[in-house]
Amino acid sequence: MELKFVLILKLMFVSLLYLQSTTGKPKGIRSLDFEDCGSSYDLISVRISTCETTPCQVPMGSIVQLTADFLTDDHDINSTLTHQANWILYSIVTPATISPEACDGDFCPFKSYEGLGFSADLMVNETLPAIKGSLYWRVKNPYNVLVMCFKVPISIVL
Repeated sequence: MELKFVLILKLMFVSLLYLQSTTGKPKGIRSLDFEDCGSSYDLISVRISTCETTPCQVPMGSIVQLTADFLTDDHDINSTLTHQANWILYSIVTPATISPEACDGDFCPFKSYEGLGFSADLMVNETLPAIKGSLYWRVKNPYNVLVMCFKVPISIVL
């Protein structure tokens, strides 16, 4: 009986390793659907703390965390990356409040399960209307070159 249990555990472990090697990431870690709008880095995944599907529901008055994973051959990656985020609601572009505004190399980018990553807190202002739209995020390197750009469908909810 004990040998059978050990064999089952080994089989489960090997299956999990196979799943990770074929999907490139651990089971349960999923990216939101996003539109890449001109990234020079290889953008792998985008996640927002309040959702697993799009449109991502973000509650008014909350602070949500956005995390992005990427790959790059850039050897100057420890330098500062600056972020800019906007809400696109009814075709109107409104600046989003994010913190930190820069990924300064001390803690960012960090090694993620898929390469490199960054995260930032996003304030969902109470003055925004409760509607569907997009979150538009741009990241530039110290030379003002756009290295990441993506849009995520969102729904601002009460």
